[in-house]
Amino acid sequence: MPRRHHQDPTDIRDWAGGGKNWFSDRHAYDIPSGDILRILHYPPVESHIDDIRAGSHTDYGSITLVFQHDIGGLEIYAGRSRWISAPVIPDCILVNLGDCLEFWTNGLLKSTLHRVVFRSNTQSLDRHSMVYFCEGYDIPLDPVPSRLVPGDEVKMGESGKRMTAAEHLRMRLDASLAYYPHHTLVQVVA
Repeated sequence: MPRRHHQDPTDIRDWAGGGKNWFSDRHAYDIPSGDILRILHYPPVESHIDDIRAGSHTDYGSITLVFQHDIGGLEIYAGRSRWISAPVIPDCILVNLGDCLEFWTNGLLKSTLHRVVFRSNTQSLDRHSMVYFCEGYDIPLDPVPSRLVPGDEVKMGESGKRMTAAEHLRMRLDASLAYYPHHTLVQVVA
């Protein structure tokens, strides 16, 4: 799949002030990345007992592109224990902001807390989506140099050095697999 996030029409670099290539350098073609394309299938269910298909979480990378079929179920956390449905708009791509973008903007932009739920009117149907996770790999999580980004706090890793996107990804994956001690992470080799 082409890495189209290089051609963002909103051109985030203009308002962020980090320089012409600050964001695109973090997703360059000629460096290793952790980008992942996932084809997701949520089978139909016959019970109302467990209505959450994917629990609440944020995505680990910078942005996530979600291509949805006509059956919805994605919900975005709106605060105060309130979830709102993300509508499925034909021929549109839903864009979620991820953890790395929140780090790079030092919290100015927030990573999207979201989940996938059953809907009573569609729970007997298959739900399909295609999700492209834009992950930086060995890129530091330093804030973009900008007058709009508050402070200059740097995300630190366990070693006391600057954390990279790859370290953040590994940390989040390790935490999510902690409940399954018989699983191990596969080493990513560039």
